[in-house]
Amino acid sequence: MKGKRGIAGILLVGILAVTLTGCKNTDSSKKETEKPVITLGSDNYPPYNYLNEDGVPTGIDVELATEAFKRMGYQVDVVQINWEKKKELVESGEIDCIMGCFSMEGRLDDYRWAGPYIASRQVVAVNENSNIYKLSDLEGKNLAVQSTTKPEGIFLNRTDERIPKLGNLISLGHRELIYTFLGKGYVDAVAAHEESVVQYMKDYDVKLTKADKKAINDAAEEFDKANSQKKKDKVSGSEENVKRVMTLMVIEQKMRSAIVAEANVNVTDEEAVQKHMQYVEFDYTTSSDSSDSSDTTVSDDEKKQVKEKAAAFAEGAKTAEDFASYATEQGTEAKDATFDSDSVSPSKEVVKAADKLGEGELTGVVESDTACYVAKVTSLNDEAATETKKQSLLTEKQDKYYKKVLKKWKKEEKINCYTKEHGIRLNFTKLKRKSQRYKYNGTSTDSASGN
Repeated sequence: MKGKRGIAGILLVGILAVTLTGCKNTDSSKKETEKPVITLGSDNYPPYNYLNEDGVPTGIDVELATEAFKRMGYQVDVVQINWEKKKELVESGEIDCIMGCFSMEGRLDDYRWAGPYIASRQVVAVNENSNIYKLSDLEGKNLAVQSTTKPEGIFLNRTDERIPKLGNLISLGHRELIYTFLGKGYVDAVAAHEESVVQYMKDYDVKLTKADKKAINDAAEEFDKANSQKKKDKVSGSEENVKRVMTLMVIEQKMRSAIVAEANVNVTDEEAVQKHMQYVEFDYTTSSDSSDSSDTTVSDDEKKQVKEKAAAFAEGAKTAEDFASYATEQGTEAKDATFDSDSVSPSKEVVKAADKLGEGELTGVVESDTACYVAKVTSLNDEAATETKKQSLLTEKQDKYYKKVLKKWKKEEKINCYTKEHGIRLNFTKLKRKSQRYKYNGTSTDSASGN
């Protein structure tokens, strides 16, 4: 990778401890035989908590909580909640506990903590052609995160001086959307738990082959050898980080293929068929000697001369054995074009005329605003062009499916946008603009809403 940045950038944000569970007080005096039920609230966040194919909560958190409370003589009823309202739900008694990838830092007095059970690394990822190499490069950029997660708090509150001011912080309720926003170029970078990226791969049964892993290791070694320590420090380019980034890049490619495969679309030969024509163009030209170079108006007499020349060529072409050879003999040139009914080149007028003809037939003189044309249909099915068109249409259909899925997710999920300049929180779900001022120290001022 000498002289070229051939990997997606990834920046380490920090390490945090996350809690096992935070609970309100429960009645420990109940007899074990009564098997009281503990209502545990958590959001959909694989692999910690999610619904299986039968709609039953499962995941790391569910298994841990079930076993822990079983040992204490309780049954567990896991319910999915709006994570943003977790504190209110616990305080109101609607649920007994919360559990999730949830930082203890800054919240020690808000809950009764069972203690941490995992150390989670936060990462920032960018596309491979990005000019973002370090955290400070995110200044004024657009970043996507999953709402209520640690990365949202890190970049919204900016309690660490290393965290730059963003242009926009896009907070998405559905975790898959952050990768979609990055891939489509809606944001410059994403920030997430590293584990969530790995889980995203598992959701679609994406696996790295031995060849993939070897290529990643080779690329990391090459990067390490080709760059000075100073350069590597500048981009957090340790061999370990490069391997991690290359892994994420390969996952992204495989994930895209997996999602597109769900489209189940195809293109028939009839949809994609491309015809072929040879044509000669007779441009309208002016003989004006005006000093004004912008004066390109063609007189009626000049147009008449061009039409007559085109008509003479068309008449001779009727009996010519080879259209292109005849054009050369007449001091002009025959050009090639593939087309269907939707084509606009060389002109929509020529396409319309040629599309009505059979193989070997001539159009006669066809007029447009800028020229006259004479064309001959040489094939009703240009196989090479048809195959290319078929692939193009297939890609379009797959992309349409992809956008349809994205639209569905955006409709279902709550999306917030925090802007640096105006402190405006946007709710895309309701298509309303809710003005809510935020200070980057995490405190809020008065809010108001409107259309």
